[in-house]
Amino acid sequence: MFFAIRVPEKYFPELADLQGKLRGDWRSVSPMQFHLTMVFLPHVLPSEMEIVRKAGMEAASVISKFPIKLSKTSCFPNTKNPRVFVIHAESPSLEVLANEIRQRLGNVDHDVKPFRGHVTIARAKSPSVKLYEADLNIEWLAEEVELVQSVLGGKGPDHTVLERFVFGSKV
Repeated sequence: MFFAIRVPEKYFPELADLQGKLRGDWRSVSPMQFHLTMVFLPHVLPSEMEIVRKAGMEAASVISKFPIKLSKTSCFPNTKNPRVFVIHAESPSLEVLANEIRQRLGNVDHDVKPFRGHVTIARAKSPSVKLYEADLNIEWLAEEVELVQSVLGGKGPDHTVLERFVFGSKV
């Protein structure tokens, strides 16, 4: 489970074109799954769901709509061993939102690594992959954050939006 901001559909063709330029053994992410993970929640108990929902609702209520820019391509963990091909996301509000959610989660298990705004485009299936460098200029106004359930299957993850939290909404 995770909180995420979804990339608008109108940018799917440009990102899919970028996927097509990758060389080597990459597995492309489905365009319907292009998103920025704000906070990852590895193990949410049914008894914690109300805390999680409330964290999303309250965090969204104190955040205004904000611009996000997708810029340079990169990879994780590093260029010598690329496993995940990403596009960096820029906006000071991204880290603010991630921190607002984390503060409200209390003892619910969640990722506490430093926030690194990015959209995953592809994952390496083997070490013999080649990187493609690009500078993008994709920008949109983020208006909501979603709570997403992710279930791994034979064809990759299946994402279901459980709830949407509109920025600036009254609690």
